Amino acid sequence: MSDDFSSFRAEFLPEANDLLARLEAGLLEMRSGEASEETIHAMFRAAHTIKGGSGSVLMPETERFTHGMENVLDALRAGKIKAEPGTVQLLLEGVDALRGLLELEGAGRPVPASDFREKLVVAYKDISSGRAVAAGGNKPTRAIRPRIVRVYFRPAAELFSLPIDPLPVLEAVAAMGQVRERHLHIAEVPTLEELDPARCCLAWEVILETTATADELRGQFLMVEDNAKLDVSDLTPADLEERAQRRAKSVADALVEDGVISPSVAGEAARGAEEQAELAIVRKARLTGRVVKEAVGAQQQAKKAVESSSIRVDTIKLDTLVNVIGELVIDQARLTRLATLEGNLELISVAESMERLARSLQEQVLRIRMVPVANTFNLCRRIVHDAGEKTGKKVRLDIEGGETEIDKTVVEQLADPLKHMVRNAVDHGLESPADRKKAGKPDEGVLKLSAAHRDGMILVTLQDDGRGISAEKVRKKAIERGLITASSSLSPQELRQLIFEPGFSTAEQVTELSGRGVGLDVVRRNVQALHGTVELDSNEGQGTTFRVRLPLTLAIADGQIVQVGPCFYVVPLLAVVENLRPVAGQVRTIEGQGEVIRVRGQVFPLVRLHEFFNLPTARTNPEEALVVIIGHADQPYGLMVDEVVGMQSVVVKALRNDLPRSPGVAAATILGDGSVAFILDTRSLFTGAFGSLALAGA
Repeated sequence: MSDDFSSFRAEFLPEANDLLARLEAGLLEMRSGEASEETIHAMFRAAHTIKGGSGSVLMPETERFTHGMENVLDALRAGKIKAEPGTVQLLLEGVDALRGLLELEGAGRPVPASDFREKLVVAYKDISSGRAVAAGGNKPTRAIRPRIVRVYFRPAAELFSLPIDPLPVLEAVAAMGQVRERHLHIAEVPTLEELDPARCCLAWEVILETTATADELRGQFLMVEDNAKLDVSDLTPADLEERAQRRAKSVADALVEDGVISPSVAGEAARGAEEQAELAIVRKARLTGRVVKEAVGAQQQAKKAVESSSIRVDTIKLDTLVNVIGELVIDQARLTRLATLEGNLELISVAESMERLARSLQEQVLRIRMVPVANTFNLCRRIVHDAGEKTGKKVRLDIEGGETEIDKTVVEQLADPLKHMVRNAVDHGLESPADRKKAGKPDEGVLKLSAAHRDGMILVTLQDDGRGISAEKVRKKAIERGLITASSSLSPQELRQLIFEPGFSTAEQVTELSGRGVGLDVVRRNVQALHGTVELDSNEGQGTTFRVRLPLTLAIADGQIVQVGPCFYVVPLLAVVENLRPVAGQVRTIEGQGEVIRVRGQVFPLVRLHEFFNLPTARTNPEEALVVIIGHADQPYGLMVDEVVGMQSVVVKALRNDLPRSPGVAAATILGDGSVAFILDTRSLFTGAFGSLALAGA
């Protein structure tokens, strides 16, 4: 395969994967019986576009395989076969195979000859022939004798805003027979003063002698049929005679208008020489040709302008831009510090203006990286379908808030934890149809997956209406695995948090989906790596809800700068509830539990940051220090520091993998004076101080 097309393939693959996701979503709708006729048409268009695109970038195996899928989808679209479960499942397996093909051919790697794809190709041929006859009763009829067909096409006015050229479509139609006539209708083209270059005002007409069916001719317009006027109709001899008479009259009128003949001989000229008529038509066209040419040229320029208004950008370039903005934020902080030290009012004003501009630029760049979570959520539809098939459960997935936007890096890393949670919900959370019936529930279980912005973070919620988590069952497993003792006194909610422990599973036997103790601990670890939290709420017999809170972006964060001895640390602002200076008697030591701080009737564990990091400090008396209350839904706590320096947007710098990792440290940043400060991981800091089980559900 030639490497000359590698750049074209790189541009084609993201579009192909998007189309493949739409095709898969349509198949899952069809599997549940909810697919509309438009959905089936959209699925066919998706396969048709992938086939055409793969052929244009020299991916022949993908083109051939997608052509087989297209045959089946065309039969479904035409109603020649039914959307039976076996057919839909076969197409879903075809989607999986097509993903593999796109990955292989897209990277220019050879495609293995013996693969499951070959079986699918054979199956497609069987469905599009034998099964189509069995389901539909008859094969599509094709005219034995050629007939005359009129194809009239007036595209949507917004055609030029789409990356579609109608002329190759018209050429493809013309190639399906012998062309009798071609007409470009320009009656709707306004004068140049009134012309809107972004709107299509043209229509095309082809008179064709062909044996192709009307559906085959219509099929050529799939990519341009939306909001278009398309008429494919047979012409009878009477129709042809009437068209000839109208043509003769229009020619005669043109001859009279141009002064070629007088009205007295117009009838004879209209019935007369075809050559003179054609010359008159050509002459007439010359009068409007300049307008048409300029109009089409202007429309083509408008089309190019619209196409250029939306472009694909490599994420590496976006990451580089974010890093540059990060450096700008650091330099802006340095400028603000220097201006304050100098006491120069004009310089302070410039620094404040730069701060506003840097903040605006930072927000705009981060907004570019935002993508809706819908694509990631839609991936879960397939997981629900496959898990339901393997477990014999009826499951419906409801999605809300798919338009919610989040940083592309975060949403990509969210995919794996979400898959684990969804698979676990189907396998563990939902009962079998028989058990649901006994419990008085509908046969079909429901999963609800939603996303929303909450307090500067994104909240992803997965809720099921299943059996819930039995606290007693978790307790027995925990004792069996040595996580707790028989005498341990834990509330039902605390017991349920144990399911996040590595290797913990309540499954009675190992299956293809679960039972190996790998799953929710991975979810917790991956979510924490994103500086997020995962919470669990369950009611036995009613269902379980998981709530995942994640930052909108990982590139730049708002933080509170604190000082401990000679060192500075950044506490993520989203984790800060309040700052306070303890008074006498507010900090106490409880035997066996360590220090706590009492705030408005609530008691919180206390972590002395200088002791945790073994730092020298003169402020060992809590009454001389400050306490930052760190808020977590499951276990808030107090963090004792020397001083709170201020708040600042900081650029998150990942620590090198070869550096030793310290508990409680998530990343680093550079402050305005050029010094390095560590960004605290408030969860791992707490568990490092009190143990992994001290923070329930951490």
